[in-house]
Amino acid sequence: MAAFVCRTAFVPSVRTNFTPFHARPHPRFNWPAAKHVSFKLPTTKQSRLKCAASESDRVAEMSNFQKKTTELLSELLKAENPRAIAEKNVDFFTEEFFAMSSAFMEMARKEGNKDMVKRMGIVLKVAMDEKEKTLRPEIRLLNQLLQQLSELERMTTFQGFLHYLKSDGYFFELLRMMTKDVEMQMDSLQKSILLKQLENIKREAETISKTLEKAG
Repeated sequence: MAAFVCRTAFVPSVRTNFTPFHARPHPRFNWPAAKHVSFKLPTTKQSRLKCAASESDRVAEMSNFQKKTTELLSELLKAENPRAIAEKNVDFFTEEFFAMSSAFMEMARKEGNKDMVKRMGIVLKVAMDEKEKTLRPEIRLLNQLLQQLSELERMTTFQGFLHYLKSDGYFFELLRMMTKDVEMQMDSLQKSILLKQLENIKREAETISKTLEKAG
């Protein structure tokens, strides 16, 4: 399962399942376990009401988002030209959108609906292609590299982005951020594969960067 990086850092390959941004669940849905502390702040009726209102707002927000995602996916799946629909809704293609879409695709997969899985794969690839056009070059580079299984493929891709491989540039910062995000995930085969991918990309990028620096 590949990752899609959507930062201003999220792109899975169609050959695999879709995983949102940095191949990790969005923090809104997966808060780390809170540490217990030895004191408790006093609560008042007003603070409890604010907390309840805040929680209610979050639930309403997620409900509206799920409805919009479902409607947009349905529109993309029915469209004769899904790219035209994707172009009009590119701002809605966030990591949350791909996270929820990934969940829908996994449901279809578990139900044995191969046709739906295939169709969702196609329209989500279109959506991600359109989203990529709005991302900075370093993010597009990492997304492409994460989809490529061989070093030869990655080396060919690197050649079109040499300007962004400076050792102190954003690409290496992006790699560090994504690696840290993946390391925080629960142990799994997917995590191990993705960390190995990132390790290979970092090693290859550093080799090219050093060569470019020596060449002046």
